[in-house]
Amino acid sequence: IEDDVPDRVSPILASPDDFYSHANRVIWKSILDLRSKRQPVDYVTVSDILRSRNQLEEVGGGAFLTSLIESVPTTANVEYYARMVRDRAMRREVIKTSLHLMRSCYDGEDVIPIVSSSVTKLLDAQIGVSEAKSKKLSEWVSEVNQELQIGPLDVRPGTVSSGFRDLDSLMRLRPKTMCYIGGRPGSGKTCCATQMALSIAKNQGPVAYFSNELSGTDSVVRMIAQESGVPSKVMYSGNKRELEFMLNKIFASQSKFSSSPFFLSDEILSINEIHSECQRIINAQQQPLKAVFVDRIELLKDVVFSRHGTYNETLQEASAKLKLLAREFN
Repeated sequence: IEDDVPDRVSPILASPDDFYSHANRVIWKSILDLRSKRQPVDYVTVSDILRSRNQLEEVGGGAFLTSLIESVPTTANVEYYARMVRDRAMRREVIKTSLHLMRSCYDGEDVIPIVSSSVTKLLDAQIGVSEAKSKKLSEWVSEVNQELQIGPLDVRPGTVSSGFRDLDSLMRLRPKTMCYIGGRPGSGKTCCATQMALSIAKNQGPVAYFSNELSGTDSVVRMIAQESGVPSKVMYSGNKRELEFMLNKIFASQSKFSSSPFFLSDEILSINEIHSECQRIINAQQQPLKAVFVDRIELLKDVVFSRHGTYNETLQEASAKLKLLAREFN
């Protein structure tokens, strides 16, 4: 019904096993797989992935999917419905573990392993753990070795070029990482960020740019200046005749970047609002973002400096949240 529903429900129902019905388990697994690939979730996409896995008829066909959609009048209470499913899943797991515990005790098995195993299962039921969240070091080493056999990590597909050749020779922007552009006031941090973002959008894929310092107009004027070579002061304070002489050059430069998937916001947003806007862009573009730029961190809506916390502590907290956002959007 609404594309954001899986994102609202998945933190509650992390595992398809929370559903009692086999059909619902298969359908929810397909929905989670679609979201992990940043693909939209609707009747067409879900039925298509089920059909590709030869599971559509297994769950009841297209008619059953339609009945699921029609049986939900509104998504306003979707979190409440999800918690109902989760609650019943926990109850089933508690009953199952309790019965196993009783049988083991009556069979005269060693009580300590029984208790230990039962506690683990009950904790898993409480937090919804359905599969291991960690891997042995040897497994990670094996994965890294496979990556290294393909080539250097910083030039692998998926890494992002900054648009600056010398910077790329030192490092590449890799998925799930957060990088800082730092420097003294007036040293060109914002200019550097906009050039990087524009280069990525033109050559590699969608970019979200959140400008907390400059207005959208000022940001675009800087881009035009970079692309056209026309000084920004001509567009701001130059005389009218000089500007008219440069207009053809300005207009010609805009064709180089105006159609690129560059999404610019000059609203003062919170980190949660940035998260929502990134998700909206991904849904609209039906492909992941290549990069997200935030200029500047200390001007975010939810970064509040107080007498009880230092400047660095406040920025560290905001940075930690942005790092989680980087990991989530890859």
